[in-house]
Amino acid sequence: MEENKNTYIKDTRDKVIQSIEPKLRTVRAEDYPLITEIKYPKRGIRAKVMLPAIQQLIAIRAGIYPYTTENGHIITDRYVIAEKLINEIKEHFPSQVPPSVETIVHKVSAFRHQNLSELDEPWDTSMLSSEPLSSEVIPWLMGMQYYRKCYGSKPLTVREAKWFGRLFGFRDTWDLQKIEMDFKISQQLIRNVFLPHVIATWAQLYAYREKIDTIAGIKITSYSLMDNHIASGELKEIYDYNNKWLFDSIDETVNRDDVSKKDIEDFDAKYLLPSLVDQIRFQEIQILAYSLGEPDMSHKSIALYSHALTTLLADNLELRDRVQKLPQVKKVRFLVLLREEVKDNPNTPLVNFDKGFIECFINIVEKEVKNG
Repeated sequence: MEENKNTYIKDTRDKVIQSIEPKLRTVRAEDYPLITEIKYPKRGIRAKVMLPAIQQLIAIRAGIYPYTTENGHIITDRYVIAEKLINEIKEHFPSQVPPSVETIVHKVSAFRHQNLSELDEPWDTSMLSSEPLSSEVIPWLMGMQYYRKCYGSKPLTVREAKWFGRLFGFRDTWDLQKIEMDFKISQQLIRNVFLPHVIATWAQLYAYREKIDTIAGIKITSYSLMDNHIASGELKEIYDYNNKWLFDSIDETVNRDDVSKKDIEDFDAKYLLPSLVDQIRFQEIQILAYSLGEPDMSHKSIALYSHALTTLLADNLELRDRVQKLPQVKKVRFLVLLREEVKDNPNTPLVNFDKGFIECFINIVEKEVKNG
């Protein structure tokens, strides 16, 4: 029924627009009730230049973190996306008049086309002809792709690989003795494994920000705040920045007096899942000082994995301390075991991932350490 209504509105709107002169296409919405359903009542004069933050939101919903149905299926109809975006823009930018449906549909189409950019394809050496990299960086990138596969993670993209190359020089700036003392690993492992993983994590943070800004059409991008946060080790600030608009939406939903059953049902699909990948990245950083990469698994499994990490880091100080005392290699082993478990059992109830469940995996790894 809803789909038929949307089709009827779209067809009727097109007929109305085709029947009037181009110079009259700014006709008041209230003069055409069917158009009013699409364009929504105006709250002021629409800005001639769209706010960068609104462009970012449209870019995110166009493909990076799309809207989903109650069953978790991605919504692809551009007009349905436009209607949802208009409501979301009204919530987040109350002083702004949302763009018209036609503008949003056009931008969604353009952003989807850009989302197919070769920059966002998995990187391998065949890309070097079109995206050359320093010969010094290539072996390290090949190594990172191997590790990503071992961890059950998605490979680095071309965009992320380019950022890896830009940041690679930092490998020679760290105090190896301090890292050796803090993480109890040899300088050889620091150079060959630890530091490349840190750089790969940084590369993904920068690439994520670049992708959002590029798709949103923001031509002048400043990374100064991000540079400062990374240089000072304040990675949580980056996480907070990346997810602020999601968290604002969550707060508005749960703090309303009229929260409906549908709001609760949509909460996971609309707000929680899009933030999980970033959340997992920063949760793993708390354990390893770097991330193992974006898990290559279903949304259900990603939610389970993030919940397991939250159970460990936020709810159980004793278990967290036991993990932190593990050798670095065994910390990785512990996280990989968790990843494998949630990927193989995506329908496990969240309540099963309690202290006892997490402790089982810690016991396995501690036993491996004891047995050498």
